[in-house]
Amino acid sequence: MLPIVLGLSHYLVVAGPKEGWYDGGSITFAVFLVIFVTATSDYRQSLRFQNLNEEKRNIQVEVIRDGRREKISIYEIVVGDVVPLRIGDQVPADGSLDSGHSLAIDESSMTGESKIVNKKSKDTFFDG
Repeated sequence: MLPIVLGLSHYLVVAGPKEGWYDGGSITFAVFLVIFVTATSDYRQSLRFQNLNEEKRNIQVEVIRDGRREKISIYEIVVGDVVPLRIGDQVPADGSLDSGHSLAIDESSMTGESKIVNKKSKDTFFDG
């Protein structure tokens, strides 16, 4: 705000109030216009980012529920759902391993440790 006041007062003093007002006023208007356009653009970009972030978090997984395979959101998983995992899948919830072999889970997003954890079917529960 200080540069606007200084610029406006400079034009008023150097060119006089009659002609200086136009230059100072147009500079002030231009600065406010740039601030408004930048703020509007940043706000729209923030909204787009939030929408993309929500879509990214809404991961669809395949579950076996009541003997049928269904594709649901990870937020709709309930107790009793069976989630068949394939190579590269994200484990969407805490659970127990019914059967399988060579299950290695990267828990770095949850624990911060980059070490891969191997799970066996004798492990009662594992964190997703």
